[in-house]
Amino acid sequence: QGGAVELAYSINFGINIFLFASLAFLGAILAMRSGRDDFAFIIPYVRFRQDAASGQPLVLDADVIMDGRVPRILASGFLTGRLIVPRFILEELKVLSGAPSPGRWQRGQRGLDCLSAMQEDESIRISVHEEPEGSQADGMDARLIQTARVLGARLLTTDENLAKLARLQSAEVLNINDLSDALKPAVAVGEKIHLALVRGGKDEHQAVGYLPDGTMIVVNHGAASVGTTQDVMVISTLQTSAGQMVFAELYDPEEAEA
Repeated sequence: QGGAVELAYSINFGINIFLFASLAFLGAILAMRSGRDDFAFIIPYVRFRQDAASGQPLVLDADVIMDGRVPRILASGFLTGRLIVPRFILEELKVLSGAPSPGRWQRGQRGLDCLSAMQEDESIRISVHEEPEGSQADGMDARLIQTARVLGARLLTTDENLAKLARLQSAEVLNINDLSDALKPAVAVGEKIHLALVRGGKDEHQAVGYLPDGTMIVVNHGAASVGTTQDVMVISTLQTSAGQMVFAELYDPEEAEA
């Protein structure tokens, strides 16, 4: 009889273990499907890692938020994945929005307005990340890089120095200025461009016009044509730290045929 009791107890114990494990698994699945934010409090970072199939998460710094181009890039489909705003970045934007300097105040307010618009957009997944206590690195850049590495996310920025520092530490980083540069059309020597000349250049004989992407074209001997639209011929290009400069002459069909 004692053996039968022990057997019944073992069977009952095994059934209880199976039921508890099944219920725990079912609860985790339901939490992940319906309440990812709540589930993240139980198992930190799981909500970000599980989204990797639809695009790695993106950690945003203050500069890229204030830049304002992120929503448009997301809408274009060039970037996918959940957006993560560290709490300390949100606090930095709040400090900037209350700064006495008009320039800093406007940038901070623009950043907060941009975040608010993204939160209201149902197509954009965005979360505020809380750093675990005692894990803060020294310095804003170091904290951003640490957050991106811990979450297995990419760091999205417009800060060239931060991008270089992140790459040195083997963190994945995207600089949207690099994307902007890559999308600029190449201008070749000998190319004819229909250009609006909007102002005079550095030298008295020069006129200046701009391509749709903002590239400046300096037209020699075009000062008299400022305020008109002319055909110009590219004669040289110069790559600078601020971008590409293009030099051109007013287009002369006879010279071109010669």
